[in-house]
Amino acid sequence: MPQSEWENLTSPLTIPDAEQITNLLHRTTGERLTIDRVLMYPIDHGGAIVTRNEGKIICCLIWIISESDAARVIGFGVDPLYQSMGFGTQCWLVLNEYVRAAGLARITLEVRANNNGAIRFYSRFGLRPIGWLKGYYPDALGILMSGPVDSSKPCN
Repeated sequence: MPQSEWENLTSPLTIPDAEQITNLLHRTTGERLTIDRVLMYPIDHGGAIVTRNEGKIICCLIWIISESDAARVIGFGVDPLYQSMGFGTQCWLVLNEYVRAAGLARITLEVRANNNGAIRFYSRFGLRPIGWLKGYYPDALGILMSGPVDSSKPCN
């Protein structure tokens, strides 16, 4: 995998970055986000971790502090052209650095129950399902996952 520079974008996002993030998350997660919604994310209490190739955002993870001890991942996507190249793992490790520096102990997120690849990915980093989310996604059952902050290599 090529070595990447990671940026932690905070509020306010630029319109071009918000457009790229909206498009990337739609392509990779199926979420129908609007640019206005992405611009409203409270990332001044977290951030949008991104890496670019030739100015284009190819990986993005948006997170916020959701509780006194927890970070919540709001959106995470890697451009399909760059998947399975280690960008997701590298981004997750960067997230862990930020979350640990913020003094947080847990990471939580929601994922579609039928997104087996994402569930396997998060499980490798110690997240476990803790509940079902009926009606969270309009087209699928959701799973709430949670786990400890841990910057170690993924478990196999």
